[in-house]
Amino acid sequence: MGGLQRYFQDIIFKRRKILLPYITLGDPDFDSCLKIARIVAEAGADALEIGIPFSDPLADGPTIQKAVNRALKNNVSLETGFEFLKRFSLIPVVFMSYFNPLLAYGVDRFFRRAKRLNLAGVVIPDLPFEEAKEVSILGRRNDIAVPLFISPTTSLQRAKQINRMSEGFIYYISVTGVTGARKKFPPQLIYNLKQIRKIVTRPLCLGFGISSPFQIKEIKNYVDGVIVGSAVVKKIESNINRKTRMLEEIFKFINSLRRALDG
Repeated sequence: MGGLQRYFQDIIFKRRKILLPYITLGDPDFDSCLKIARIVAEAGADALEIGIPFSDPLADGPTIQKAVNRALKNNVSLETGFEFLKRFSLIPVVFMSYFNPLLAYGVDRFFRRAKRLNLAGVVIPDLPFEEAKEVSILGRRNDIAVPLFISPTTSLQRAKQINRMSEGFIYYISVTGVTGARKKFPPQLIYNLKQIRKIVTRPLCLGFGISSPFQIKEIKNYVDGVIVGSAVVKKIESNINRKTRMLEEIFKFINSLRRALDG
């Protein structure tokens, strides 16, 4: 069991829920991104997912696609991510990167460098379970979790296999489709979570579509944690020219999610 999974299981043991917000690296710029990360930690996040910008973000909806485009204009890359790790240590960091940037950098080289900088995990949305074994082995060797995805269309047999290979946590996708804040969950979500709960032994974190404390109250008893991305990124987009207000709104939003999880 790696460090991130031990950390999350300790949170669960204390009867708390995991709050894992997402922001895009370099959005709206590197210094602001660092400030946002610190605010997110102060507001009550347990860990932070940082998206590494890539030109073809196939799992991301319009909000995060725009953030990725803003970041790419700032020449953000994996190297920028390593610089971020050097300057941020308040809570564990999980990279979200498509496989192409890792492959171009060198997968083994990436894990060795990331280990030296205390990266907690890396989520790779376009890495199929069938091709994840080598990456998962490298992750374990370097104590960097490689969480895998389970979706509403995943069979229970396949979910069992994913659970065995996944490290850190299981990333459960609430809906079929791309990321994006949604006003309500699909009607079958809670049933699906109950079924997955019977077979998953890793911390179970729900992502895609969470945008409000009300939604968290609906599902918090069925998961170990939540991942919130587009709703956070939207607050950055809405306040790009008002940095102080941006930080205030993000703090209030993350803190409201924390209270909903704890309440």
